[in-house]
Amino acid sequence: MAEPPDLLHRRRLRQQRLRDRREARQFIRRLGLLLLALAVLTLGGSAGFSLIEGTSLAYGFVWTLDTITTLGTIPEPHDAGGRALVVGLELFGIGTLFYGLATVAEFFVSGQLSGLLEERRAQKMIDSLADHFIICGFGRVGPPGRA
Repeated sequence: MAEPPDLLHRRRLRQQRLRDRREARQFIRRLGLLLLALAVLTLGGSAGFSLIEGTSLAYGFVWTLDTITTLGTIPEPHDAGGRALVVGLELFGIGTLFYGLATVAEFFVSGQLSGLLEERRAQKMIDSLADHFIICGFGRVGPPGRA
């Protein structure tokens, strides 16, 4: 037996909301992974510059940020270990930043943001209603000819 159209419509809406929430959780998880990768890269680079080049941890942090963002305002390292660290930081830093850019762009392009905002706006509107009655089965869903 086929389901009534209103039940089928509600089921599809519920499934779409669950899918949207799952995709939003995946986006947040990927952003968390991105932030963790950037933190590990920054801390590792800071410690690496501090040990290899003999600088302070604070200067190593600044040098790491300069290297990851490819600004190039700080002079090059003095030895081969420092240059290898710079190459590694540039490769992983640029890769991590592009991964973040792609993740955020995918979120906007796929329509996730507009779906979440629309759902939140509808929920706020429903929450603001007071002394209202919801009449089910009237209109396109209900039997024709009754008003």
